[in-house]
Amino acid sequence: MTRLSRARSRPIAASRAPVGDQGTDQAAERGGRAHGAHDIPPRPGLLAILRRPSVMVPIASILLTVLLGVWRWRAETSRARWARTVAAPEVQRLTNHGDYAEAFLLARKALGALPDDPHLQQIWRDVSIPGTVTTDPPGADVEVSAYLTETTWVPFGRTPLDGVGLPRGLIRMRISKAGFQPVEASVSPPGQRFNLDPIAAAPPGMVRVRGGRDQVRFGSVGDVDDFWIDRFEVTNREYKSFVDRSGYTQRAYWREPFLDSGRSLSWEQGIERFRDATGRPGPATWRNGTYPDGQADFPVGGVSWYEAAAYAAFAGKSLPTFYHWYRAAGFGRFSDILNVSNFDERGPAAVGRYRGLGPFGTSDMAGNVKEWCWNAVPDRRRFLLGGGWNDAKYAFAEYDARGPLERAPTYGLRLAKYSHPVSDAVAAPVPIDEPRRDVLKTRPVSDELFDVYRRQRAYDRTPLHANVESTEETAIGTRVIVEFDAAYGGERMRAYLFLPRTGTPPYQTVVFFPAGDAFVVRSSRDMSLSGLDFIVASGRALLYPIYKGTYERMAAEPSGANGERDLQIAWSRDLGRAIDYLETRADIDRTRLAFYGVSVGADIGASLVALEQRFKTTILQAAGIGGEGPPELDSVNYAPRVRIPTLMLNGRYDFTLPVETAQRPLFSLLGTREKKHRLFEAGHKLPNDEVAAEMVPWLDRYLGPVVR
Repeated sequence: MTRLSRARSRPIAASRAPVGDQGTDQAAERGGRAHGAHDIPPRPGLLAILRRPSVMVPIASILLTVLLGVWRWRAETSRARWARTVAAPEVQRLTNHGDYAEAFLLARKALGALPDDPHLQQIWRDVSIPGTVTTDPPGADVEVSAYLTETTWVPFGRTPLDGVGLPRGLIRMRISKAGFQPVEASVSPPGQRFNLDPIAAAPPGMVRVRGGRDQVRFGSVGDVDDFWIDRFEVTNREYKSFVDRSGYTQRAYWREPFLDSGRSLSWEQGIERFRDATGRPGPATWRNGTYPDGQADFPVGGVSWYEAAAYAAFAGKSLPTFYHWYRAAGFGRFSDILNVSNFDERGPAAVGRYRGLGPFGTSDMAGNVKEWCWNAVPDRRRFLLGGGWNDAKYAFAEYDARGPLERAPTYGLRLAKYSHPVSDAVAAPVPIDEPRRDVLKTRPVSDELFDVYRRQRAYDRTPLHANVESTEETAIGTRVIVEFDAAYGGERMRAYLFLPRTGTPPYQTVVFFPAGDAFVVRSSRDMSLSGLDFIVASGRALLYPIYKGTYERMAAEPSGANGERDLQIAWSRDLGRAIDYLETRADIDRTRLAFYGVSVGADIGASLVALEQRFKTTILQAAGIGGEGPPELDSVNYAPRVRIPTLMLNGRYDFTLPVETAQRPLFSLLGTREKKHRLFEAGHKLPNDEVAAEMVPWLDRYLGPVVR
């Protein structure tokens, strides 16, 4: 194309320019292009758009929300997986091993992760029971911790706490409120009430014990007001101040006359008895007027009752009476304190080093050194309570009484302070040798009179009108909830039947009678199944009737012997109706039935089994002979009539049913020759896994092996 033709092809306005200005035209053309690009910018790229604040901020917000949602989803999924696959099996293991508080805390955490999970809800029911924690004044912060393991405090709420889940075992609880003395104590269901004292009003080193009226020992009843008691045993350091201030030469502190086997001693003769190993005044375990090196905070030992009483006068306090000491120690159903107290036979330990904690905040009341109490026995010996480091664990709940001049290395003291003078009855000698009921020499009622008791509990075998409310799969087996007519008053009663996943019908069946928690929990939907799963896992069915007075059939506590009799008659009839229902089912072997009772269920078990003839064997856990009552309620009249094989399972350290006075008398009374008494190294509550190891072989033997 020629230069001319190119020129002709330009726009008309451009062709009018002189020929000599062509270079200028080209520059102008280039400038025109640049000017046009500025007026109409190119479309921005994606990156540029994303960099704009108006776009970047919303997108970042959306991305952050998505990422946060994904993180929460993964966290919740992880927590849910942990709750189901880690926590739940561990709770079961802890429960079976008897670590109830640890199981409770872990189940509480797991249920927080999955509050609507049915399996975790059942686990929670197995390890908890409704309870109350109140303080005066209210508004105190509550923390809890496991009793046996290292202390990790978990916030629990603020008082008053009513109907909260408390563990089915012993737990540590810490109560704090600004301006008041904090409290740390052991608590067991159904809970406890605490009096909080202003910091300035609490005697240093002492804890408040709430007064009350308790059945203590030997049939004695202690009725005491609120009082203070030392948190720890008196230490060598504290006792040294008494020695250094000439306590052994000031007669004002030695207020009781010296007696040796009933013979009076002069002041000089008596005080001469109280020398250390080098002849200086002081405890028998000291040398040269002082305690061994490094043992300032060890409990003082090797002191007589007279020395303990003199030190109490010097300190402006008192030796606790027999009743006050037992009240502070707080014997209950649980023996966990024995496992964290000094019974190691190696010697004393610094006070508070061992973790044995009482219900009012005392430490070392079990083990370490025995503690002198004020009361005498009729022969003038004085009580030494709690057991020492070289005693068997059961010594905690047993009394010891020694001559007031004796000074063994394990003899120490703890002091009390009273708000009101102690009554003469509480300070008087305690008649430990008073005649007590010898059940083995008590003659049961005649067969003719016993037949009257049998007729009292008889009922008419009317139609059951049974109705299956629901059938569903649970962690331990197929649960069938059925309702049928009770044997009295036009009432209906419910029963829970658990069928095994293994085994072949017709199934052998264990009929259960529960412990005291069934009289506290208000709905059978919240019942505990702890310690029952192994029965179903063995291939047997389990029947759990809802007896009169339990769960939704709860009623006012019976008043008097007549009310108790009526309740026990109802229990006997409820048990009979429950078996009547089993006999209507083709999948149940009516010829292979066992009775299993725990605690309350075991106490009443001998009476129920003596009257109900359809059982092949019975197992009683935590059973013992009770006090004397009306003959129609007295186990003495029923136990000899138990003629089927019976397995008794008990704890060696059961404070409520001691071995010698409650367990063995019942075992001796049982009328069957095929019986076994198995003692566990435990308290009233026994470890589930050890119970299972005894029960399953027993059931195999007397019901026969399960057909699988």
